[in-house]
Amino acid sequence: MINWGPRFNYSRIYDYSGVLTDEDINLNLQAQFTRNMNINASLTGGMERYGGIDFDRRRFSLGGGVNTSRRFSFGGFMNIGKQIRYIEAPYLGDGVNGALFITLRPVSRLQSQIDINLSRFVDPRIDREVFNVKILRALTTYQFTDRFVMRNITEVNSFDGTLALNLLGTYRVNSGTVFFAGYDDRYRHDDKFDTLTYPALVYPGSDYRRTNRAFFVKLQYLFRY
Repeated sequence: MINWGPRFNYSRIYDYSGVLTDEDINLNLQAQFTRNMNINASLTGGMERYGGIDFDRRRFSLGGGVNTSRRFSFGGFMNIGKQIRYIEAPYLGDGVNGALFITLRPVSRLQSQIDINLSRFVDPRIDREVFNVKILRALTTYQFTDRFVMRNITEVNSFDGTLALNLLGTYRVNSGTVFFAGYDDRYRHDDKFDTLTYPALVYPGSDYRRTNRAFFVKLQYLFRY
């Protein structure tokens, strides 16, 4: 262990009429280890005023990261506790949020970053799951030369039922002139279509259907005068 230590923060926010709108109390413990490893834990409490109602929030968070090699690194966090459902009739529910980040560098010119994000919310009044969102995103770049780079982004969103693919090539002529060419493809799961707009999908299947596709080019040029 290289160093460790606690941290404490306290804040209050008032509106212009003198009403307390936010109060935050945060206790955090961090530790840094050799070879670029770290871990942190925090306990957060306080009050948040929303829709004219004062909500008391309590959350616990745990996270960390490991970056011991140029070829592979990872990190993530998870926090659980009470959170507000920001709707017309707000209420306090049980929420879980988390993320995992992975970076791969098998060779010097290739890098891929994979992000997995999770968010779940439960209404304790009726013990019902309101939403459970999973987002998987992969960003991959390959440096062919000092001037030419290819980048690809793939994202899957379980809440919207979407699948997105985006490929971009960048060629840098000089510091002020860059040429871009790309391809974008978007899909949506059958269950997420509005059957009034798409009557053919009254009985949806289990497939993804393309919603739009685009090819694009762009030239950036710097004029000096």
